[in-house]
Amino acid sequence: MKVLGKLMAIVGVLALVGCASTKFNYVAEKPAADADGYLFSISEVSINLISEKQPEGYLNAAQLSEVLAEKLQGRLQEKQLYSGDSSLSVNVNVDYQRKFGYGDSLARPVFTYELNIFKDGKKIASRAIGKSTTDHGYFGQAAVNAQIGTGTWDEEDEPEDIDMIAASISSDLEKF
Repeated sequence: MKVLGKLMAIVGVLALVGCASTKFNYVAEKPAADADGYLFSISEVSINLISEKQPEGYLNAAQLSEVLAEKLQGRLQEKQLYSGDSSLSVNVNVDYQRKFGYGDSLARPVFTYELNIFKDGKKIASRAIGKSTTDHGYFGQAAVNAQIGTGTWDEEDEPEDIDMIAASISSDLEKF
């Protein structure tokens, strides 16, 4: 039993170390925060769509990029991290793998992204995450899983997946 406890403690520490190792890579000195903290403008958002098919009604890569930019701006505004005229701007590049379940219904997407932060046009930091998928919270996850399982999670629901990516990016920028 003591061995199991030690093993659980080691796994917990490794998980924390893994989470802590996903910090920003600063290529220049981090600027001092304004009185309101760090505020970001969004200079570029692009999605590289990886999909085995493009069923009718689904958004293409350019449209998904527009949705992500809109959702990200909303998430940053909610957290009071957005200013359209900030000297800190962020470029977001997402590899988004659209996955399908039954017919043209969606399964969970797989995505990676890279953030590049610029101050007055000069790159100062970057951050990238490896393969991830969406997380709608405990109760939301159960509802989404039920829809995926029955083949009813589709093109109308995909903006919710994009919003989860925006939530992840805004959380990362909150830690800048």
